[in-house]
Amino acid sequence: MPSCWQPTIRICTGVLLLTLAVQPLASRALPATPVQQPPSPEPVLLITTEEMPPKVMNTPQGVMGYGALRVHQMLQDAGIRYQMIVLPWARAYRTALTDPYSCVFSAARTPEREALFQWVGPTVQTDYSLYGLVERDYQISQLADAKAYRIGSYIGDSRAELLQKEGFQLQLIPDDRMNPQMLIKGRIDLWATNSGLANYLLAQQQLTERITPVFVFSRELLYLACHKDLPSTMISRMQAALDQMRQDGRYDAFEFGEAGQNQP
Repeated sequence: MPSCWQPTIRICTGVLLLTLAVQPLASRALPATPVQQPPSPEPVLLITTEEMPPKVMNTPQGVMGYGALRVHQMLQDAGIRYQMIVLPWARAYRTALTDPYSCVFSAARTPEREALFQWVGPTVQTDYSLYGLVERDYQISQLADAKAYRIGSYIGDSRAELLQKEGFQLQLIPDDRMNPQMLIKGRIDLWATNSGLANYLLAQQQLTERITPVFVFSRELLYLACHKDLPSTMISRMQAALDQMRQDGRYDAFEFGEAGQNQP
């Protein structure tokens, strides 16, 4: 009997020890697998602009006009969440300088501004002219001749700033829409503005028979200027969307009315 029990005890003991050794491992909790969270959505991009009919118009339906519709379409094509608001130009421009998730249009891409922003565009092209009274005989065959006249423009306009630096007599007011009346009342001799806005305001104020273009002094491409810290991937997506609009014809369609029914 003893010889028979000895191996049994050893085997049973071995099983018992093995069971005791394995039990703590079996009951030990395994490391939790990290839960994959969905990527956080991009912050809403703030787009600021100024009212500049017919390119940009603040309406009950939203910010409209062919320049604004072009930017709406570009942002939608790029898959970017955004809010577009109309502000006085100086405030719209300052917002894009200080808010990391903001852009402003339509901005002239001047050497002084180049390093301040990231640029998308051009979003629009415009002519800038000197406008005067029909009954006056202006002696202007080159831009330098206009230094003899008082020129009206508005605060924050890049063309006005350039003219001022070059020695022209500038009188600046907060709102360019007031300048036709400034001209009629003799407070300025010439009005420097973009041709599209001038045509719109003169028709609206019934002054097309009294104020006329005198001299075209600049033709510029204008851009969407974005804060310098905005992710470069967003800049690339917006530029790619705008380039595609040019290729497929939608870029020009907005300006010439074929896409005018589109809403933001």
